[in-house]
Amino acid sequence: MGIRSKRLPWRLAVIGFATCTACAPAVNGPSAPQVRAEVEALAREALSKLDRTTPGPPPCGSGWAESSGGYVVAVAEWAEQAGLRPGDQIVAVGGAQVTASEERARAYARVRTGGPFVLKVLRQGQPFTLALPCRYQPELFRAERRTLEAASRGDWDGCVAAAREARRLAGFTAYPNVIWEHACTRAKTPPMASPEGSDFASLSYETARLLLRDSRYVPGGTTNVQGTVRQTADDLRRSGSSTQADDLERQLQAAMATLPRLQLTWMDNSIDEDGFLVERRVDQADPYLPLATLPSNSVTYVDTSVQNGVTYCYRVRAFRASSYSNPSNEACAMPNPSTSSGGGR
Repeated sequence: MGIRSKRLPWRLAVIGFATCTACAPAVNGPSAPQVRAEVEALAREALSKLDRTTPGPPPCGSGWAESSGGYVVAVAEWAEQAGLRPGDQIVAVGGAQVTASEERARAYARVRTGGPFVLKVLRQGQPFTLALPCRYQPELFRAERRTLEAASRGDWDGCVAAAREARRLAGFTAYPNVIWEHACTRAKTPPMASPEGSDFASLSYETARLLLRDSRYVPGGTTNVQGTVRQTADDLRRSGSSTQADDLERQLQAAMATLPRLQLTWMDNSIDEDGFLVERRVDQADPYLPLATLPSNSVTYVDTSVQNGVTYCYRVRAFRASSYSNPSNEACAMPNPSTSSGGGR
């Protein structure tokens, strides 16, 4: 089954801009038993992953927190002084390419006592090689492990205590340092009128604030977490913490307003399409990969999973059932803090 077209090729343009898009609505949270079961399951999974990658304290402890894609979201002072920056993407450790989080964890564990960590990072698409000092941190490793062990067996007080100790020993504040403390505090389901309920509200605010801060270093991260941040603001407002809820909303709006993004526009030249497939590549040597599937009659798409200083190339195909049209022309552009634009040939 083919796709009838008014005319081909299409014309595709990609435009950089920085305006806020509509935010996703919040969803209702799970019940207390569901929360406890989910936290326990996540802790068991994290503990199993830790056993596979670093069963014992590694000879060198990293001074940064990173996303699953290898993007650095928070850095200790000593690591920042050595040149590491939030937003760097770690692509190699000790000369070995790493992609998955477990690959990076195993590579970090192989760093010899005394170090250094030799990292290859991409910063706004440009490669850099960094040599970071080594710090042996067995107490931090044990505190992190105690946190997971307590959460996995539903010991919420033990989990909170260990998470706070790990947070103190880490030497810097980042979302990964508070997520388990927040999760285990929530699993305790404290009455909001109690002192523990007040502590939970403050921790919820801090966790959402840090999540929003750290997500800006991950392409598409702010867009992905906006629902969680809005849900937290709604929860805070219901618990009487309207000042913190309003502040979260303001921070989210400010973050979305300055988010790097690229807008694609094209002519809908097909007649009976079921929809459009947007494809993207970052490097000229890379293949095009699917980015988004859009409904019929679409003529625009906003890509918020981009970084400033990196060039992205796009093309669009119409489809009907399992049949796809020829691709549009290629359009490339680089987002940056000011409005940028580019277009197809």
